[in-house]
Amino acid sequence: MSSIEQLRPLVRERRIEVSLRGAVCGSDQKKRTFELQPIYGDKVSAPIAKGHLATVVEAFKGREDGRRVLVQGAGWYDWQNRLRKLDSVDHIRLLDRLDVAARLAEFREMEDGWL
Repeated sequence: MSSIEQLRPLVRERRIEVSLRGAVCGSDQKKRTFELQPIYGDKVSAPIAKGHLATVVEAFKGREDGRRVLVQGAGWYDWQNRLRKLDSVDHIRLLDRLDVAARLAEFREMEDGWL
């Protein structure tokens, strides 16, 4: 058994304040949740607060055109430091299509030899 596997039971999930840029790629209005695909990382589920529904819908409609949002809230990270879900969204706003921070994050994710 590796040392990581030995530590796994000792390390628990932790809740951390987050600020993510990404695209709304789906929603479930019955569960009042949406799926966020961060610029880097795996998709995460997040709750839709009443005041955020219109923004989530607009972002979803614009996803094919590269529409992005900034989501601020709190999320749960696992023992491998991967974001698993957002359990609260305090603020969500549509980003300008040329948002500098979002564009820089996209450059960071490019593979070697992209130029």
